[in-house]
Amino acid sequence: MHNNLWDTNFPSQQAFHTTFRYAVGVRRSGESTDADALALRTACEVDHPLIGVPAHGTPDPDRPAELTLLSVDDPRIAVRDAAPVPGDDGVDLLVRLQSFATESRTVRLRCGFPVAGAERATYLGDPDGPVTLDGDDILVEIPRPGTTAVRVRLGATGVAG
Repeated sequence: MHNNLWDTNFPSQQAFHTTFRYAVGVRRSGESTDADALALRTACEVDHPLIGVPAHGTPDPDRPAELTLLSVDDPRIAVRDAAPVPGDDGVDLLVRLQSFATESRTVRLRCGFPVAGAERATYLGDPDGPVTLDGDDILVEIPRPGTTAVRVRLGATGVAG
């Protein structure tokens, strides 16, 4: 039961029940992750649990058993989500990033698929300026504790939504 003991804001008859849940983040054996990155990973695992998606098709020994769709080069930056959005030539991928770093920085967004082009975007997907392409990697500036998005034009064998 929760109430204001000093009765300054809410009378005790307005008390309510609440539930608190906690998560404890622990570094993996041999890991040198800093406290901010560990806190980010722990919060993401609680707020955005892993969702399994069954894969269909026949095994192909020429392809790896595991692929990474998207990753960033700084553990203080999180890939919040990736969503298909209508593009000029089909479907683009809107990738939303969130920074928990204490300074602005340029991050490398690694794409596990062919990229035909990319541009900075608002969180809703509207164009917001250029980014630099380095092969299938995208270099994007992200503000200190803030968010940004990247609109990715998929290459010929890209991901379909």
